[in-house]
Amino acid sequence: MIIRHSINIVYLSIKFETILVILEWRYRVDMGPMNQKLGAEEGFVYQPVK
Repeated sequence: MIIRHSINIVYLSIKFETILVILEWRYRVDMGPMNQKLGAEEGFVYQPVK
């Protein structure tokens, strides 16, 4: 039950992150320093489409 719950959390977080990436790509959102801070924590720096 605990394992299944953790897998569900991972699935939801991946799904949510995918939705965010799609929205950022679609609307070409540039969050600036905040975005670079998040990118550095994720291990990569997201470059918005110009």
